[in-house]
Amino acid sequence: VGVLALGNLLNYFAITDYNSKLLKKLSKPEIYSVEKHLIIPLNGMMSLELFEGTNKVDSNSLINSLDKCKTAMGRRKLKQWLLTPLADEELINKRHDKVEQFIKEKNFLTELKDVYDIARISRKMIFSSVM
Repeated sequence: VGVLALGNLLNYFAITDYNSKLLKKLSKPEIYSVEKHLIIPLNGMMSLELFEGTNKVDSNSLINSLDKCKTAMGRRKLKQWLLTPLADEELINKRHDKVEQFIKEKNFLTELKDVYDIARISRKMIFSSVM
């Protein structure tokens, strides 16, 4: 199923003029395995209120409670981690160790305000719209 989906995606990029530049920038797909990542079905995400609370105006979702990110890149990474949580204990511990290193290094927080959204800039560059 994954190979078929990837084939259709590549075909879409190849036949669409607007997206043909993206085809050159694609990297090797990351395959999620059940050994490394949990797969949370939509109804599970809704029950756990990962991204949207019961009251949409004043959302008590998990992401709103956890999101202390200083950059858009950080917010995207947090969302990705919530969507596909790790299942492997060794990978979880490695991630925690990396996060702990960042928490201990206080200087990086002040420097984050000067970091541009690399993904956004690269998309603009691909479409030749950087000023």
